[in-house]
Amino acid sequence: MYTLNVVTMEQLDHFSHEHLLSLVQLRPRQENSNKEEEDEDEDGDDFWVKEDDDFGKCEMCKEDIYWFNLCYYSCKDCNYSLHKFCAQLPKTEQNHPLHPGHDLTLSNKIQLSDPDIEFIGRVDSEWKCDVCNIRRCGLYNYRCYICKFTMDIICANMSEQKMNHPSHPHQLQRYFSRMISPCYACGDEHSGTFFHCTTCTWFRIHLDCCLLPAKLLIQCW
Repeated sequence: MYTLNVVTMEQLDHFSHEHLLSLVQLRPRQENSNKEEEDEDEDGDDFWVKEDDDFGKCEMCKEDIYWFNLCYYSCKDCNYSLHKFCAQLPKTEQNHPLHPGHDLTLSNKIQLSDPDIEFIGRVDSEWKCDVCNIRRCGLYNYRCYICKFTMDIICANMSEQKMNHPSHPHQLQRYFSRMISPCYACGDEHSGTFFHCTTCTWFRIHLDCCLLPAKLLIQCW
């Protein structure tokens, strides 16, 4: 779809990691832009150019980082990255639309002393999200200690998971749950993550097709 350059800017001291994280902004690579990139590199350490499309995996939600996320945080010293919207999650979420009225506490584990949580397998690592009903392991969650509600941060961040895709004039938003559905882009039935248009209710595209190069995506149609 796009060949992307990466430019690092501000830094973040995040509680989940021992090193400073740099904000990485993603942008389409323009033709004949090598000279401009070289000029940017000469300006100093504020710029960090990356030539591939592999941006790693977010260590908080355990999902891949894609071009349409637009920016993310990454550690220059080790292989550690975070979605920007994951890195900016508050430790306490107040009046979240999926669970209004009670405070939610961010954690990367479930308390072993909590008798009301539904554990699957190893009780110290596996649990089920009360929003999407998906069994989770090793990622952060929000927990209400009043009514024992548990929500993974993927569901908590769903309103931030949007993209501007070249195949459609309107912004696309991610569906809450995984599904089996025909994909508008290729016409085939897919299982997994879909994005949809809230304006054009008929437009639905599977994540795999979202990631196709623009020319190949048009040929698929």
